[in-house]
Amino acid sequence: MPANVQPETAAAQREQWLALLHELTDQVAAWAEAQRWSIDRGTKEIDETTLGIYTAPTLRIRAQVVNCTWIPSPWQCAGPRAVSILRRGPRSTASG
Repeated sequence: MPANVQPETAAAQREQWLALLHELTDQVAAWAEAQRWSIDRGTKEIDETTLGIYTAPTLRIRAQVVNCTWIPSPWQCAGPRAVSILRRGPRSTASG
């Protein structure tokens, strides 16, 4: 954590960021479920200079022909906006 960021400030920012991530993840999951797509919830540990280490929610979405993994971007990359990285690829027959 940078010397100019106080631990209590980082903790407050981290909690606010996680609340936004959980809200957005729930919205994306609801949208995917409305499409009748299969979803699996997961987590990813993120280690950032500004916010420290935290566990962010992720989603794996399986549609008819593609698998999508929704992974939140770190706060220091996205700032106050919850920007996601969406990796899309062909559905693997091994994962069903």
